[in-house]
Amino acid sequence: MQLIDNTLGQLLEKWAVEIPDNEFMVYPDRNLRFTYAQFNQRVDDMAKGLLAIGIKPGDKIGIWGNNVPDWTTFMFAVAKMGGILVTINTNYKLSELEFLIK
Repeated sequence: MQLIDNTLGQLLEKWAVEIPDNEFMVYPDRNLRFTYAQFNQRVDDMAKGLLAIGIKPGDKIGIWGNNVPDWTTFMFAVAKMGGILVTINTNYKLSELEFLIK
C-alpha cells in the first residue's frame, strides 16, 4: 500500500491549482456548489478565522454537527491551521458529552 506524503491541506491546495474549476462539493438540496478553488478559499478564510480567535496549532477543536457544508469546511480548516479535530457524535447523551469535554 502506498502512503501519501501530503497533508489534507496540501492535497486541497494541489487540486485547487490543478483543477480549480472542477466541482469539489455539491449539495443539491441547498442549491450549493463549490469548485476546488472556491472551497479552498472558503477553507483558508475559516482557518484564518480560527487563528484570529486564538486557536493555536496543536489545539484540540471539537465539532458537534450534522452533515452540512460547514462541517467539511471546518474539517479542512482545522487541518490547514494545524489543529486536531475531535468529532463529537450527535447521538451522545449529556453524560457522554460531559465526559468528552473533561
